[in-house]
Amino acid sequence: MAHVQAGKEKKLQLQELEELRLEAYENSRIYKQKILRKEFKVSQKVLLFNSKLKLIIGKLRSRWDGPFYNSEMRLATKSSKSTGTN
Repeated sequence: MAHVQAGKEKKLQLQELEELRLEAYENSRIYKQKILRKEFKVSQKVLLFNSKLKLIIGKLRSRWDGPFYNSEMRLATKSSKSTGTN
């Protein structure tokens, strides 16, 4: 009987673990949707993020400046270092 009870407990633990895994997957999917690049149009109002502003100096001060009007479109590119040999 102890083996049967242990088997039931193990099955319950696996079900709980699967539920946690599915919840974590759903949370990561929602996060990825939120951080997608935004497309801005010319003459649209945008906010500028000031990453150099220290939190200690003004904890309650906003790190965002603006709003500004977007006057031109620029494409940002990412570069990566080559890891292979020449």
